Amino acid sequence: MLLVVLAAQPGGPRTAPQSLSSLTAARLAILAAEDRRAPEARDLATIRAGVHSGDATTVRIAIRALGRLERPELMADILPSLRHPLPEIRAEAANAIAQAAQGWTHKPPSKAARVDLDTAATAEPAWPAA
Repeated sequence: MLLVVLAAQPGGPRTAPQSLSSLTAARLAILAAEDRRAPEARDLATIRAGVHSGDATTVRIAIRALGRLERPELMADILPSLRHPLPEIRAEAANAIAQAAQGWTHKPPSKAARVDLDTAATAEPAWPAA
């Protein structure tokens, strides 16, 4: 059942077609890394790669995964998606930022973290304009 949900794309594909098996494998790898709470750099690399996928569903899954880790330092990876051309990805990014913020303790973020977030929020998007 999970494979069917992961393979489905409401509204059809929005980018160049990829094989169903490669999309499913990428999505499952992202979900597995998230489920493990991404304890290793390779887990985060898997999720971050999904954010830059050409497939909208994979991007949404990856952004959601970054937020669900509840690590404020990952907000810089999420923020550029607030400017994505697809509204469902922008909405997922907003939710992910709120979830990532749950990991903040009572101390404010460091100045370096604030600068990183400011830079990420104002950076040009990595995808072409629609």
